[in-house]
Amino acid sequence: MLLRVGEVPGQRYNEAMINVWGAAYVSFWYDAFVHRIPYRFRRRGHEVWAGPLLTGLGLVPTALMLLGLALCTRDILRGGLRTPEAPLVLMTAAGLVTFVAFTARAPSLVAAKGSYLLPLLVPAGLFFARGVETLPGRLRQLALALSASAALASAIVFTSGLVFSPASGAAVRNGWSTVARQLPDSHIDEAVAIFLGTGK
Repeated sequence: MLLRVGEVPGQRYNEAMINVWGAAYVSFWYDAFVHRIPYRFRRRGHEVWAGPLLTGLGLVPTALMLLGLALCTRDILRGGLRTPEAPLVLMTAAGLVTFVAFTARAPSLVAAKGSYLLPLLVPAGLFFARGVETLPGRLRQLALALSASAALASAIVFTSGLVFSPASGAAVRNGWSTVARQLPDSHIDEAVAIFLGTGK
């Protein structure tokens, strides 16, 4: 998803990933940084279906969540901080400001991981529900079906061994050794050895 291998000569990176929000979105719905799906599967073309499928399905629940956030924010602007959703909207605002400040201070694609927004999962659930309830009956059913499909597809793709077999111990060690060389005081090599059962 992040790297474009052999598609356009001289174009190393996926243009959709060279920004904070694009990288954050893709890392929510797919394995943007090659942590869960071994790189060998990407070179075989499996990403041709897996990446677009999951990121495409993820547009529906993400859009509903953003719609709910916008509606709750509107309610606060109209009714003040006494509205029931106010604490969660303020929590979300603080989380987003922190995320933006962090990515501005550490301008790296890795700093834009969606996992850094996981503390906002509870308010996101409320905003999603708020977005869904605004839809008319048939459209609501379709939106819920597509959102459930996104969750199911993610569960299937990221259940180790079901679609993609896990990376070998050597591949994991080699991948993290690159990071360890750049951060010599991080003890990453020792942590990986313990994780793989080859160290103390």
